[in-house]
Amino acid sequence: MFSPKVEYTYNVSGESMKGNVISFLRVQTSNTSGTKKRLRRYPVGAQVEVFFNIEQPEQSYLINPRKHIWTTLGVVTGFVLIGYLMNSMIFRWLK
Repeated sequence: MFSPKVEYTYNVSGESMKGNVISFLRVQTSNTSGTKKRLRRYPVGAQVEVFFNIEQPEQSYLINPRKHIWTTLGVVTGFVLIGYLMNSMIFRWLK
């Protein structure tokens, strides 16, 4: 499995910090081209926007974690809906 590796520095209240996480959702793939494509967004020496947890500034990401809240909520809602529908169908079938 391949996972993109990055390192970046950022400042919080004048303190220099280091990070290495692209996204809250960790992505691994068996496809090297997908990893290379993701890394192209972060060329060596480029200036990047860093998102960090105000309460724990050592937790940082290059992709805004709030973006993933909606994705996760959508996936969970989908699974709940599918489970509900399957459950309803099974009970109708058993009657």
